[in-house]
Amino acid sequence: MDAVVMLGIFAVVAVLALTVHFPLADKANPSDTTFVPVPEWYFLFYYQLLKYVHGPLEPLATWILPALFFLGLLFWPFIDRNPARHPTARPVALAAGGVFLLVVFGLLGVSLRDLYAVPRMNPAVGRGKAVFEQFGCAGCHRIHGEGGAVGPDLSYVGDTRPEREWHLKHFRDPQSVSPGSIMPKFPLDSKQLEDLTSYMLSLKREA
Repeated sequence: MDAVVMLGIFAVVAVLALTVHFPLADKANPSDTTFVPVPEWYFLFYYQLLKYVHGPLEPLATWILPALFFLGLLFWPFIDRNPARHPTARPVALAAGGVFLLVVFGLLGVSLRDLYAVPRMNPAVGRGKAVFEQFGCAGCHRIHGEGGAVGPDLSYVGDTRPEREWHLKHFRDPQSVSPGSIMPKFPLDSKQLEDLTSYMLSLKREA
């Protein structure tokens, strides 16, 4: 019977894997310094603990404490020989488990608070910046002092031109909204147009 249930679960997982599309994240960008790598949520408490341990104390958090924890789990049946099952009859085990959970959830809460406080870039903005660099737009346009001066300065174009539709039309055909513009038509697909527009709209003065 167990084998039948396992086979059924495997079949369900296989069907879901084949039929349900799960979008992948963007490709890694070595030049993106805004990315903050973090482990999965169930390791966040340990990730936070390691932030507090530096220098000669690092082996304490990386080797000694984990080893003591797993040794404690392994030998706990020999340490606590109380045969009672009711929690109130096992104060030592109950207190040890409570302290452990308090520390884990405390560190987890601090880690989540710090992670949500980190400013995050809209993925579309990051992709738009990559399109801007890919087509060499900096050769003509300057952003915050970097780039050419042939075209307009785009440092705060999100303030001067906040209309998304205007930018989309401009990238499709620059002369349609800016007669006499020397900017050429670039072979941008719809996704690149949207991403580049998102990047332009993000270029604003800080509030």
